[in-house]
Amino acid sequence: MKSFAPARPCFVPLALATLALMSPLFSPVPVCAKTAASKQYPSIEKVDTAGGAQALPGSKAILNIARAAYASDSPHLYDAGSVCRKAEANLVLYGKGDNDVGFDKAAIKTGGANDSDTYRFFYSIKDYHGRRLLLKKYQQSWQGDMHDLLSVDAKADVNKLIGTLASLDISDGKNLPSDCKLVTSGDWNCPWLVGGKDASGIDAIELGHPVVVLSDWAVYSVTANGAIKKVAVVKFRPPAEKVATLIPDGSLKKLYFLLDKIIGVPAEDEGTYGATSRVRVTAAHAWGNLVYRPWAMEVPHNTRAQVDAGLKKWSSGAAAYKSQYQELLKLYPLAEAQLARHYRESLGKSEKDARNLAHSALDKTLRLHFVFPAG
Repeated sequence: MKSFAPARPCFVPLALATLALMSPLFSPVPVCAKTAASKQYPSIEKVDTAGGAQALPGSKAILNIARAAYASDSPHLYDAGSVCRKAEANLVLYGKGDNDVGFDKAAIKTGGANDSDTYRFFYSIKDYHGRRLLLKKYQQSWQGDMHDLLSVDAKADVNKLIGTLASLDISDGKNLPSDCKLVTSGDWNCPWLVGGKDASGIDAIELGHPVVVLSDWAVYSVTANGAIKKVAVVKFRPPAEKVATLIPDGSLKKLYFLLDKIIGVPAEDEGTYGATSRVRVTAAHAWGNLVYRPWAMEVPHNTRAQVDAGLKKWSSGAAAYKSQYQELLKLYPLAEAQLARHYRESLGKSEKDARNLAHSALDKTLRLHFVFPAG
């Protein structure tokens, strides 16, 4: 296959989640970019439309965080916590890319002696309207950690409470002590907390499932009466059920469907790891970033030369493969030209910059559909 972009050797981290439970995925739009309806993303929308439009605790800080995540070079918004912390000091607890938790020691304490190899606890030092927020991070399996977020009575003995919670499965909210309320449970992504030591309130951000491309964020807040409720949703894209819906019609969308067809169906012996499903998830995230955040493309596993050689060898396996391969050769340059036009229109790029960006981003997207032996 003719190569359209320079080769780069690299490694691609695959999705950390139970892929058998995953439903396919979406994509969205850049910071301050506009859709056809002239709506800007990211945006924050109230869940309860009653009252004033600005009646959202922490909405300025949350938007600062969302914009920083979107503008970052992280392929996944949920991995941009450290970047967001630099942009917004009121982000006092956040997930880090190495499956760790970052936090502001002036606002958050850990479970200390109650922590172990299988679980850790974090809680807000300051109480808000008589409540604290408490995070339980626990080892789920080889796939990673899960997180439960609770609202606890500020008068409760936190260390004693943590000792009790450590041995309980609280994910369904049924085994909770009376002074605890479940906010979110079973999250693969660590919820983020917004509210510094001098803040008058605290918000929690639930970042969505890691396989969902540019997932909405749900915002929870401790209200004046001590209740905690979902108050807003941060949007990074228009509503869509499938990635293909948000890819511009024409050669780009045809390329999307063709590459998905080439990936094929999973083999019966792939087991719980689900290699084919993982590649498909990686590819879905690549398309989301290609269309809306091309500055944040993931680094592919294979060089372009390795992918070209692998596809050429694959095409000799059957007549159907050869036909798809020939279609790919014809469609790819048309898709790249359309993508360059898209970047000129949606990102305001010059013709030269748009062409260079399309060349690089589409190359990475192609390579993220495959994992060929490097030898």
